[in-house]
Amino acid sequence: MQYSYNRSDPPGGEANPDEAPAEATTDPTTEADAPLLPTIPDELRSLDRRVVVQWRLAGLIRGLVTGALVGAVIAFLFEQGIDGLWPGLAVFAATAIFSFLWSPLRFRRWGYRVRDADVFVRYGVLWRVTSVIPHRRLQHVDTERGPLERWLGLARIVIYTAGNRGAQTTIPGLAREDAESLRDLLGRLGQGDDAV
Repeated sequence: MQYSYNRSDPPGGEANPDEAPAEATTDPTTEADAPLLPTIPDELRSLDRRVVVQWRLAGLIRGLVTGALVGAVIAFLFEQGIDGLWPGLAVFAATAIFSFLWSPLRFRRWGYRVRDADVFVRYGVLWRVTSVIPHRRLQHVDTERGPLERWLGLARIVIYTAGNRGAQTTIPGLAREDAESLRDLLGRLGQGDDAV
């Protein structure tokens, strides 16, 4: 969906009858004709597909640790012996199934785009989050790689911005080369406007 605002429209939407109507121009590159409101990108860049594997493996590891803790607590604290491990196994199985099914949904909902004046990020399955980060607010940009990300050849970008609330945004699941080039690009864009 494209949002635009015509600068020739008077406030309140009422036209002055003494003025001639503004003619439409066909050259959208002039600044006077540029929309005041940014457009929502039609095509967002998606994450690298390998991030689904990363999220699934991370879910399995969390499930294994949580299941082991639940099983150990029930087995020893309630003196259930080996029968106390079944709840831990159930927790692991539930976490594994959830991680296996949820990861592709997360992947499909992630997208980002570097635009002329800002970075647009959208993600979330149940709770949708949309962030628009103006280049002039960029402080610095980092790439981070955990053990699973290194093993899969992935990295994540962390964008630090001026301000208190939401002072950082993370874009996960990028190929290492893409993350490094995006980091360098955003670093240059943030310096270009005398960033705060």
